[in-house]
Amino acid sequence: MAHVTPTISLVTCSYQQGRYLESTIRSVIGQEYPMLEYIVVDGGSTDGTQQVLQRYRKHMSTCLVGRDEGQTDALRQGFARAKGEILGWLCSDDLLLDGALQRVGDYFSTHPEVDVIYGDALWIDALGDIIRPKIEMPFSRFVLLNDHNYI
Repeated sequence: MAHVTPTISLVTCSYQQGRYLESTIRSVIGQEYPMLEYIVVDGGSTDGTQQVLQRYRKHMSTCLVGRDEGQTDALRQGFARAKGEILGWLCSDDLLLDGALQRVGDYFSTHPEVDVIYGDALWIDALGDIIRPKIEMPFSRFVLLNDHNYI
C-alpha cells in the first residue's frame, strides 16, 4: 500500500501572547510539513500580537481576529474551519520540536486503526530553556473523564 501524506489541521489560539506567539508560529512553519493547514485564532489582542500575525499571515491558511468567549470558543472556531484528516492544537506559548508534524503524519498513515495520539513534552521557561521533561501517563479513560485532560 502506498504511503499517503495526510493533511494536518493545526489550530493555535492566542490572546495577549505577543511575547511568545512569534516563536510558536516559527516552530510550526519551520516544520515544512507538506500538507499543513495552519489556523490561528486571536481574541483581539492589543499587545503586539497583530503585528506578529501580519508578519506571518502568508504562512497561515486562516487567521481569525476578533472577540471570542475564551480558549475553548477560539478552538471551536478554528476547528470549525479545519479540513484536515488530522486535527491538533498548539497553544500560543508552546513550541513544536523539529519533525513533530512529520512524525504525527507518518504514524497516522501507518496506523489507520488509531484515532488519537499524544506524547511527552519538554517544559521550557520564557527564554525557551528546558526546565524538565513532562512524561505523560499511559491512557486511562477514568483519569481523562474524572481528573484532567492530558491528551
